[in-house]
Amino acid sequence: MVGALLLGLAVIVSAVTVAALGAPTRCLVPPVPGPVVGEYAPEGVYAGHWGVDLAAREGSAVIAPVVGEVTFSGDVVGTRAVTIRTEDGLRVSVSSLQSVAVGAGETVEPGDTIGRSGRHNGDWAVHLSLRGGEGYRDPEPFLGCAGPGEVRLIPVPD
Repeated sequence: MVGALLLGLAVIVSAVTVAALGAPTRCLVPPVPGPVVGEYAPEGVYAGHWGVDLAAREGSAVIAPVVGEVTFSGDVVGTRAVTIRTEDGLRVSVSSLQSVAVGAGETVEPGDTIGRSGRHNGDWAVHLSLRGGEGYRDPEPFLGCAGPGEVRLIPVPD
């Protein structure tokens, strides 16, 4: 019972932290199921790495991480990308795509296919970035978290 309550408290704290940072009021659905293989590093070579890279199988479906309007779908410096603007003005971009399946002006829901995975820095991966307010934010803390109203206490087995 105590374990279940602690789990619930951790989820609530997580949701409050998301809102407090001015980050997505909705959490980000991972665009591919792979692990993070490239961390957010806003300083360093080429002025930093302004998102995270997620491992993907060759040509696998890439899904929309949020609900919103596609504001860009096309090539940026030789890589295909899709940018989605949320209702609260955040911009979520998924790049290093082999192909895109949506166009500017379309509305997408979390889980809708937006493209197929491509190569990022020589590996099969996609790049995920999050922008809003003052600039870029690390998207990793918001991948798969629970937002307000989504808290459920689950019994922990003995």
